[in-house]
Order: sequence, then structure tokens, then C-alpha cells
Amino acid sequence: MKKIFYLIIFMFPFIAFSQSQDYLGKWRNSDTTELVEIISDTIYYYEIVDSCYNLDKIPFTDSGNNTLTLSVAGQSYPVNYTLQDGNSVLNMTSAFDNATYYSYDFTIDDYEPCSDSSNTNSNYQGKWKTTSPVLMYLEFTTDSVFVYRFDSVGCYTLNYLTCSDQGNSQLLISGVITTNYTLSDNGEEMAIDIVGLGDLELERYDFNPDQWVECTYNWKCNTTTGCEEVGLLEGNFNNQQDCQAACQIDTTTIQEYILDIDIYPNPFSDYATLDFKDKVNSYQLYDVYGRLLLSKSVSNSVEYLHKGSLSQGVYFLQFIGDKKASRVRVVME
Repeated sequence: MKKIFYLIIFMFPFIAFSQSQDYLGKWRNSDTTELVEIISDTIYYYEIVDSCYNLDKIPFTDSGNNTLTLSVAGQSYPVNYTLQDGNSVLNMTSAFDNATYYSYDFTIDDYEPCSDSSNTNSNYQGKWKTTSPVLMYLEFTTDSVFVYRFDSVGCYTLNYLTCSDQGNSQLLISGVITTNYTLSDNGEEMAIDIVGLGDLELERYDFNPDQWVECTYNWKCNTTTGCEEVGLLEGNFNNQQDCQAACQIDTTTIQEYILDIDIYPNPFSDYATLDFKDKVNSYQLYDVYGRLLLSKSVSNSVEYLHKGSLSQGVYFLQFIGDKKASRVRVVME
């Protein structure tokens, strides 16, 4: 069976055998397409393809009772094993797969690494953080990628896309888009282009979303009654404080006194210059759904709005001064 170590989720009940480390050594499957070398803490899994090999290195611990606990993509999975025929036959069992290996004293030097072998076999799986100015955290599993993005108030929004490994360092995203990825030699850095997210430079990072606050966007500014809670993801603001900060300007005053601001170029593909002729205290960027994407205090007469990883489309900038405010439509190409 191919790649049994990536199919393990839950184990069948298994009869415990006496403790043994006779699983250590070199093994092969019946047709010699899989070679396995097991040392004290790592399983070296070689997939032979036309006289070359792809390699996976899988750390493990011996949990006793004929169970090895494998570490795959940051998660721990138990695998049951038995030894038969004078410890020359090794059986590995899980709920979704099982495999039989035979003692085999191979020499891997007889094979050449396949091209890009370090960039295949699900090495992309795990947790990552962007190294670009736009902060995002991504977690790749066998069938999904979870994307955590932070807005200006420090909460995150979570999106997920389906993905499947197509081999040759390619992933199929959302069932329709194929994208290439590259891994560094030690597998600690990755570059990938995902539609909607852009070109991403990633580094491995063991984050914990349980320590973060998820955005709720359950507050909305009512120009007559003030800020009110309208339900999960129904508003524009994550909390009452952010809502009040943007809602405190009287809309009739806004209509009478418009801030003098130049924005160029507009549309823009990289960044736009915000040239303040009047005094501006802060500005906010919203998408067409009214969701707050950016909020920033202003201390200079010129600011720069970068597109970063934002998608093409229409956005709105709201500028707030002492007694004036403006709302301007911008287009990102």
C-alpha cells in the first residue's frame, strides 16, 4: 500500500504483543517499490520510481505494546505493528491501510534521487507563517489549507480551501486551480502562489489559534442611534470600541465639510499615495461588504496604501479629521 503513514487517523483495536525493537532495520514491500529503513527515532521511507527515489523522513517514538507513534505534519499518530517468521516480516496496520514489509538489506546508493524529490511527498504539510509584510498564517493538511489573516484590531478571520497533492510539487486548489510550490533544501521555507492570496514566501511556524481572538464583525454603526450589535458577521466592526471610533462623526457635518485629499494613482496595482491637504487624524479601509480591513492613525502629510495580498476590486477609504471626514472609492488592479 502506498504511503501508509499519511493515511493514519484512527487505529483498529489491536492485540498487544511483547515489547520488541526487532522492527529496526531495512525492509521492502513485495514488489520492491517501497524501501523502508527504521532507526531508533526515524523512519526513512523511499518510494522507488523508475530507478530513482522520493524520500520521506518520519520521526517516531516507541510507545510500547507494539505501537509506534509517528509525527506527521505536526500531529501524532499511533501505528500498530507485528513481527512474524522469525522477525523477518513486518506488518503495519491502521484503520485505512495496512502494509507488509520483508527484511531486505538494500543499499540506497544503488538509486538516484528523483528530480525535486525534496519538494514532494506532502512535505508542504504543516504550519507556516508569511515572511512578507502582510501577516498570514497557513496550515496545510492532506486535503485543505486553512488561512488565518489578521485585521487592524488584532483579531483573525479564517478561510479554508480544499487542496490535493498532484505530485511533482503541484497542488490542486479548490478543485480547479493547479499551483506549484517550492521548498528549501531543509524544508523550512516554502514559496507558493495561491489565487486570492498572491505570491507567498513562508517559513515553518508552530502557531496556536486557540491563543488568538477570532473576528466577529457583530457591531454596526447606525447614524441615528449609534453603534449596535447586529449578529455574527452581520456588522462592520469587531467590537463596540472600534465601532464608536469610526461612528462618532456626525454625517451631516461630513456632507458639509469634505477633507481635501489627493489619491494617486487610482486605480493602482502596487500602492497609492495619500496626500493630505487637510489635517487627517486617521483612516480606515473597507471592502465592498463593509468589513474593516485596515485602520491607521495619521501623523504625516503623506501616507502610502499598499495592495499587499488584497484581491483586485473596489474598496473604500474613510478619512477622519477634527471636524471633517471623507469617504473615497479606490480600485486595486
